[in-house]
Amino acid sequence: MMKPIKPLPNTLRNRMEDQVATQGYDNVVGYVRGLLSDTPSQEQIDRLQGMLQQALAAKRAVREAAAEPVPPVRPRR
Repeated sequence: MMKPIKPLPNTLRNRMEDQVATQGYDNVVGYVRGLLSDTPSQEQIDRLQGMLQQALAAKRAVREAAAEPVPPVRPRR
């Protein structure tokens, strides 16, 4: 048996109604469905975190390579 749904606070209800009106949704249910379908899955989040970690590792490698001493250049004679 479902529990009765409590009414939303006015500020939240107004925000949702504004989004429905400005984003082209048919009703609040369509807006909520859109929010749920736009929510990334855990797999997508994990993939993004992996990509970010790879990018940070590459940045660290570039910094470390740049920090290595460069041998002096001798002028040509």
